[in-house]
Amino acid sequence: MLLNQLKITRYLFCLILLVPVWTYGAGQVDNDDANRNGYLVRIGLPITPKIATGVEETLKRLAGDSKDAVLRNEDRPVVVLEFDCATGKTGQGSDFESCLSLARLLTSEEMNRLVTVAFVPGPRTKLFRDEDKKTKLVGHAVLVAIAANELAVATSATIGSSGIDGDFRDPIVKASYEAISGQFTLPKPIVLAMLDKNIELHRAKTDSGWDIVDREQLEKMVVSESATLVENDKFLEISGQQLLKYGLTKNRTESKRDLATRFRLRSGALDVNPSSGIDWKAVVIELPEYIDRATSDWMTRALQQTISNDSANLFIFEFNSSNGDPIVCMELAQRIAEFDEKHRTVAFINDIASGPAAVAALACNQMIMNESARLGGAYDPAVPEDQLQDVQTMVGEIARALESDEALMKATFETTICVSMDWV
Repeated sequence: MLLNQLKITRYLFCLILLVPVWTYGAGQVDNDDANRNGYLVRIGLPITPKIATGVEETLKRLAGDSKDAVLRNEDRPVVVLEFDCATGKTGQGSDFESCLSLARLLTSEEMNRLVTVAFVPGPRTKLFRDEDKKTKLVGHAVLVAIAANELAVATSATIGSSGIDGDFRDPIVKASYEAISGQFTLPKPIVLAMLDKNIELHRAKTDSGWDIVDREQLEKMVVSESATLVENDKFLEISGQQLLKYGLTKNRTESKRDLATRFRLRSGALDVNPSSGIDWKAVVIELPEYIDRATSDWMTRALQQTISNDSANLFIFEFNSSNGDPIVCMELAQRIAEFDEKHRTVAFINDIASGPAAVAALACNQMIMNESARLGGAYDPAVPEDQLQDVQTMVGEIARALESDEALMKATFETTICVSMDWV
C-alpha cells in the first residue's frame, strides 16, 4: 500500500540519457572566460590497490582523450582529485605501493596533457554533520596529493602525518617522498616533516624573509623572529589556512565551486564523476500537485525501503504543476540533498515546479525540463510571513551543502530577489 500512495515506477536507465537541458550549481562560474574543460575524480580512502587502479585507468583515459597538444598550461583540461575526507575518512592505512604507483603516474610525462589538482575538502555543513568537525588527509594518501600539479586544501582541513602507519624509517619510503616532493606542490622540508616525526621544523625570519628550517639550521642562523611548525616526536599536519599564510599554496578554496572559478572551468564541469562506473538502476517518483506532510512522510518511507533493499540508486522526481507546504518542501529538499554519491537524483519537470517545490527540484543533482516547462514563477499561496525566516534559513543551509546558488533557490518563492542565469 505504501508504494501505491506515491506513483513509483522502476526502470533501467543508461545514465548518458540523463543529460540536463539546463544546469546550475557547483562549478557554475559567472565569468565569460570560463570555457576550460574540467573533470572530477573522487579518490576513496584509504587508498587500496583496487582504488588506485581505478583512478589510474581514469587518468589515463582522460589523458588519452586530450591527445591534441595544448601549449599553454592555463588551457589544459583540469582534473580535480577529490579525496574522500568529507565523510570522516582520513587516509590512514593507505597502501604505500598503490599510492606510490599513482604518484608516479601523476608526475609522468603522460600527464602533461592535463593539470591535476589535489583537493582536500573541509567538513560538510551542519545539514549533514557536526559543523565543528575537522577533516584531514593523512597516511600515504598524502604522497598522491603532493604529486599533483597543484594542491587545494580547504582552510578548515589539514594535510600531513604521512608516516602515521609506522613505516617512515624505511629508506625506500623516504626516498620516494624525497623524489616526489618539491616537483609541484610542497617543499621537501615540509614533506619530510610530515613523514618523519623526528624532524623538528621551524619558520625563521631573516633579513631576506621567511624560511622553513630544521632545528640544526635554526641554531646556526641569525633570526629576528621564529615559530615552531612541529615539535620533535610529532608528525607535521598543516591546515589549508596555514598553507595560504605561509605562501605554500595560492588556492584559497572551500568547495569545488571555488575551484571551478579559480581554474575558469565550464559550467557544471565538476558535477560529474567520470570514474563512477556504477550500474544505474532507476525509479521514477511522480510527485502530486501539492506536496503536504503526508506525501513527504510516505515518500521518505518509500525511499528508505528502496535504498535498504538496494533496488535502486538513481531517483528521478517528476514534478507536475507541483507546489507544497513551505516547511515540508524544505525538509524534502534536505532529504534529497543528503543522498551520497552512490545514489543520484534527477528532477524531471514535465510541466511546472513552482514555489517551495522548486527548491526540492533544485536540490537534485541534475535537472531535465520539457521545452514548455517552467521552474518557479507565480504560485498560490505565498509563503506565510511567520514561516519565511525559517524557510530562508533552511534554503541557505541546503544551498551551502550542495555548493549551489542560494539566490536562485530563494528567487523561486521570493519576489524581491532578482537573479541572472547562464543557459547552456
